[in-house]
Amino acid sequence: MTLVKEVKEKVFEYTKAIFSNAEIDPDGDTTFEYQSTKVWIDVVTMSRPDTAKIKEFVNTHQLPNTLIRVRALLAMDVPRSPALFQWVATDSRRNLGSIKVILDDEGTCDLFFVYALAGDQISPGELKHAAFIVAAMADQLDDEVQEKFGGKRWTEIKS
Repeated sequence: MTLVKEVKEKVFEYTKAIFSNAEIDPDGDTTFEYQSTKVWIDVVTMSRPDTAKIKEFVNTHQLPNTLIRVRALLAMDVPRSPALFQWVATDSRRNLGSIKVILDDEGTCDLFFVYALAGDQISPGELKHAAFIVAAMADQLDDEVQEKFGGKRWTEIKS
C-alpha cells in the first residue's frame, strides 16, 4: 500500500468520526457538507525539487512526504472587483488557513477557504481540528462573501 493511500484511509476514518455524512468522492477525496458549505480533503505527495541534496535533507530530517489539503467552498461565480481582491489580500486574514481565488473566463471567480498540513504522521486530533475549523470558517465566511460581493454558496449550487 502506498503512503498516500494509507494517509487517505486515515483521513476518511478520522473525518467520519466527527462528520457522519463524510464520504469518498469519485476522485478518492474525503468530502462532507457542513451547514452552507462543502469540504474536500485530498492527500498528495509533497512537491519538492527533485535533487539528490533535497532528498538527502528530507531523509536525514525525517520530513513528511505527503500533504493533506483541506478546502471548503465559500462562493462560486463571484464577480471580480478591486474590492474583492483587496478583501482577500488584507481583510480576510485568519489565524488558520487562507482564501484561494480561482479565476474563470467569464469575469467571475470561485473562492475557497484552504488549509494544508503534513500527512505522514497525522494524528486524529490534528485532522479533526483542521476539518472542523475549515468547515466552520467557511460557513461563516460564505455569508460575508455573498453579502459583500455576490456569488453562490454551496447550498444554492447543489439544489
